[in-house]
Amino acid sequence: MADSVVYVAAGNRRWQGAVARDPTVLNSPRQLLFPENFVPHSSVMLRRDVALEVGGYTEGMSHVQDLDLLVRMLERGTGVVAPVVGAIYHAHEDQRSLDRAHMRVAHRSVIEKYRDRPWWTERLLKAWDGVCAWDDARFALREGKKIEALRGLARLMTDPVRLSAVTRLLVWRRQGRRRLSELPAELC
Repeated sequence: MADSVVYVAAGNRRWQGAVARDPTVLNSPRQLLFPENFVPHSSVMLRRDVALEVGGYTEGMSHVQDLDLLVRMLERGTGVVAPVVGAIYHAHEDQRSLDRAHMRVAHRSVIEKYRDRPWWTERLLKAWDGVCAWDDARFALREGKKIEALRGLARLMTDPVRLSAVTRLLVWRRQGRRRLSELPAELC
């Protein structure tokens, strides 16, 4: 079980959690891996016995240990993410989760780690790559690297799986922005 969170970093806010008005039931680890991990670990309550049964946090992982643990726990059962704000999470500039390059490598390693599982598909990895290509193009454009941004977008346009993934991602993020805009001002 997890609540949703208002995530604040560098003056920007974003919604992390269930975007629907009703609680989101997690039936598969796939839901954590695409379009993005929407389970805010700062508001997670988990069953200790199940966490221990699946081996707890993986030692030696410098990023996304929470994602790895939740994937293994969801292989044993279900979870729920409530569409209510349970925390306001303020990230500081030295936070590991703000290191996009390391987070991406770590997230991808978790996806590939479970390649042998029945819920895993090559399409999942391709869709996740599409999301990364989209975000790379956005960041390149923000930095004034127009050619790099166009190359990334061209890579998306040539692959229907990646393009479809970005469409789903944009809908997902739009719903999150809508949820954020509906919050009372004192929560933000």
